[in-house]
Amino acid sequence: KKAGHETDLIQIVKRYTHEEIVGLLKAVGEADIYAFHYLSHFRTAIISLSKIIRQLFPNTIVLCGGTSAVIEPETMIDLPEINAVCIGEGDYSMVHFVDQLGKSGLQNVIPNFWIKDKKGVVIKGDVSSLTTDINDLPFYDMCLFDLNNIRSMKLRIPCIPVIMSRGCPYS
Repeated sequence: KKAGHETDLIQIVKRYTHEEIVGLLKAVGEADIYAFHYLSHFRTAIISLSKIIRQLFPNTIVLCGGTSAVIEPETMIDLPEINAVCIGEGDYSMVHFVDQLGKSGLQNVIPNFWIKDKKGVVIKGDVSSLTTDINDLPFYDMCLFDLNNIRSMKLRIPCIPVIMSRGCPYS
């Protein structure tokens, strides 16, 4: 948002039927990009969701990032429904990615991203240096979160899981 781009968030907090997922996506509508935070235990769900997005919106870029995407980018970029994988920190790189998409499409190497072109060739950007001071990073846009939806998860303590550090917590 801060860079002038429109953003939205679909929070998936329970198991949805195929029809419910289609309804959620149609309510948001076609976007330039649908992006996922990929954790390996959600792999099957992300693949299913990516297939639905591809069927509904064939021209939308489907992107994934997150811990498991960094660890196994080949697994995700090889999926036909995935156009790009963020292989490093995405806080600033995502803005650069969206800016490039608006200017010239995804034809150039973009740091922290692997991008699959229309022929299926993967353009691999290098991982850029890490942000060393966490205070330099933008704070989460909490307006995107639907707190009532989170409350529907029926947790003992309603919360939004937020990682407040960088790197491996065990190092």
